[in-house]
Amino acid sequence: MGASELLEVAKEGDILLGDDMQESIDRLLAIANDLSALLEKETDIEVAREIGRFEQGLHSLAMSLVNIQIELLVGQARITAVHINAAVEYAEAVIASTKAWKKRVQTIGKLVDFFSVVLTGDGAKIVEAAIKLKENLDKA
Repeated sequence: MGASELLEVAKEGDILLGDDMQESIDRLLAIANDLSALLEKETDIEVAREIGRFEQGLHSLAMSLVNIQIELLVGQARITAVHINAAVEYAEAVIASTKAWKKRVQTIGKLVDFFSVVLTGDGAKIVEAAIKLKENLDKA
C-alpha cells in the first residue's frame, strides 16, 4: 500500500487555499530573508548572483501562493494545507542547519521543485514529491 492510499480521496470541489498555506508562505519568506542576510556578507559576484536568484525565486513563489486556489484532482490523494505546511516546516529546519551556501541553495531548489508539483493538484504526485523531498532533505 502506497502512502497516497492512506489518505482520503479528493472529491469534486476539494482545493488547497493560499490562506490555509499561510504558514508555508511565512516560512518561504523567512528562508528568503535568511538568504538575504547571507547575500549581504557575500563578496564573490557570481555567488551573490546565484543566491540573489534563489532569494527572488522564493519571494515570487511565496507571493504566488497568497491568493491561490489549487484544485485537487478528483480520485487522487486529498492533500491538505496541513500536509504542505509540515513539509515546508521540515525543509526550513534542514535549510537553516545547512551552513555551506551552495548546499543550502541546492536544498532550497528541492523545496521549490516540491511546490512545482503541489501546483498541479495531483495528490498522488504530490505525495511522491513529498517523499522525494524528505529523502533529499535527510541526505542534506
